Amino acid sequence: MTENEETNTFEISRRKALAALGTIGAASAGAGLGTSAWFSDTETFEGNTLTAGSLDLKVDWEEHYYDASAGEELVTWIGAEESVPDGSQAFPMTATGDIRRATVSEGDVTAFMKATAVEARPDEDGDNLVDGGPYDDVNDDTDEPWEVIACEDYPDPDALERPMIEIEDLKPGDFGEVTFSLHLCDNPGYVWLTGELLEADENGVTEPEAADPDEVADVVELLDVVKTSLWYDEDCDNQADGEETVIFENLSLRSALDLLSGAEPGLPLKSQFVDSESDGEVDNPLVGPGTCSTRSTYDTLHTTGDAVTVDEEEVEISGNPKCGELGLEAAIKVESEDLPGDGNTDVYTTPYGDIEITQEGQTIQWRTDSSPDGEFDEAEDGFCMSKVGVKGGSEGGNVYSYDNDNENSNFDDDSEAELSSGEPEAWLETPTGQDISHISFCVDPEYTGSNGNGDNGEEENGECFENSTTQCIGFEWWVPVDHGNEIQSDRAVFDLGFYTEQCRHNDGSGMVTSEQE
Repeated sequence: MTENEETNTFEISRRKALAALGTIGAASAGAGLGTSAWFSDTETFEGNTLTAGSLDLKVDWEEHYYDASAGEELVTWIGAEESVPDGSQAFPMTATGDIRRATVSEGDVTAFMKATAVEARPDEDGDNLVDGGPYDDVNDDTDEPWEVIACEDYPDPDALERPMIEIEDLKPGDFGEVTFSLHLCDNPGYVWLTGELLEADENGVTEPEAADPDEVADVVELLDVVKTSLWYDEDCDNQADGEETVIFENLSLRSALDLLSGAEPGLPLKSQFVDSESDGEVDNPLVGPGTCSTRSTYDTLHTTGDAVTVDEEEVEISGNPKCGELGLEAAIKVESEDLPGDGNTDVYTTPYGDIEITQEGQTIQWRTDSSPDGEFDEAEDGFCMSKVGVKGGSEGGNVYSYDNDNENSNFDDDSEAELSSGEPEAWLETPTGQDISHISFCVDPEYTGSNGNGDNGEEENGECFENSTTQCIGFEWWVPVDHGNEIQSDRAVFDLGFYTEQCRHNDGSGMVTSEQE
C-alpha cells in the first residue's frame, strides 16, 4: 500500500472504478399492453367513439456524491465504536454496524447536500439541484412539488439525460445517493424497480492488490465491498431520516443487483401516497435471509482448493473464503479478536437476527434467533444460514453448507473432495485445527411474500399507485473505510430502471415482454 500524500486520510493506493446508473425505463412502451387489447372492437355503431386510455410514468432525479473534497469542512468523522452526536446527521445515512462514518451538524445538512450535489434532471441553472420548468412554480419553503405541479407537466424522461455516476478514483469512505421521483400519469398502475449488472471486470491485478489478503483471483471484489440501501423517500429530500420505510439496507451491490434482476419483472413497489396526510405506514416487501433449515447441523463440508459450482459457474474455493465468491451475502464477519474466547458465549447482531457463538479452544458452535436485538431468545425460531466459512491456518478455510439437500444441490462438488456431514451440535474449525482468523456467516437474500403487491393485486387493497401519484425512491451506496487494496482497478457498470402497467385488467404479477423499457 502507498500513502495518499494529498489527504493523508487513507493509506491505500489509488484505484479506478465506474458505476453507472442509466436506462431509467419510464415504461411507456409497456403501458399499451394493458389498454390496446381491451379497446379493440370490430362491430360498428355509428356515432360512437372509443378512445384508448394511456399510462405514462415520468421520472426525474437528484444525485449526491462525497469524496472528502466538496463539503469536507462540514464533516466530522467518528470511529466505529462511537455514537452519532446529538444534533448531527450520520453519513452514509442507512449504514449499520460498526463502521467509521461522517457526521454533519443538523444545521449544516442543507449546505452539505448542496455541496455534494453532482447531477439533477431537470436542472436549468446548472447547480446540480432539481429546478427549472414546472419546478419554478414551487416555493421551497412552503410547497412540495407534487402539491403544485400537475402530472402531465413533469418533464418527459425520454427528453432528459439518464443519470450517470462516474467515479474515476473511488476510495474507502466515499459515499453517494440518488433519489428518483416517480410521477404516474393518466391511469392507476403497478410499478416495479428493475436492475441489472451489465459489466464487472477486475481490469488486471495491481501489485498491492495481489498482496492484499482479501484479494481473490477472478472475483470483482468491488461488487461485494460496495454496500447499498433502498428506501421510500417520503418527503423526496434525498435523505433517510430513520422513520421512512426501508426496502432493503446494507446489501452488497452484488446482492442488490441479484435481487433486482432475479425478480420478474422487478421489485414490486408499494403504493404509498406522499402527501401531507401520509403517516408513512406501508406493508412493503422485505428482504429475508433465504429459505433453508435453521438447524446447526451442516450438510456438506468443502475446503480451500475444492472446485464447486456457484450459479452455474465452476469456481475454486479460495484460501480466504468469502460470502461473495460463493454467490451469497455476508450476514456478519466475526474477526478472531471479537470471538467469545475459550469457554465463553457471545451474541452478535445481524440485519436478519442474532447469532449466538460458543467457543471451545479453536472450535465454535452457533445458533440463531429471528430478532436483531442483541439478546438471544431460545424461544424464537432461527433464520436460515446458507454457509459458514471458517478461515485460519496454512490450509486456508473450511466452508460448511446448511442449505444443501445433498452434495449435488446448489453447491455441487466438482472435484474428488471427500465430503462429510455434521452431527447434531457439530463444532466448526479450520482445516488444520489451527487458530481461527475470522468466521463469515453467509445468507442468500430473497424477497419475502409473493409479488409484493398484496392479494393478487386487487385494487381494494390499495396496492395500485393512483394516477397523479408522486413517489420518491432513495438509493444510497458507500465504500466502508475498512476496505483496501482488494478493490484496486475493479470496475462495475449497472442499470436501474422502472416498469409500470395499468391496474385494470392486470393482477400485479407483471407482464414482461421485449417491449419493456
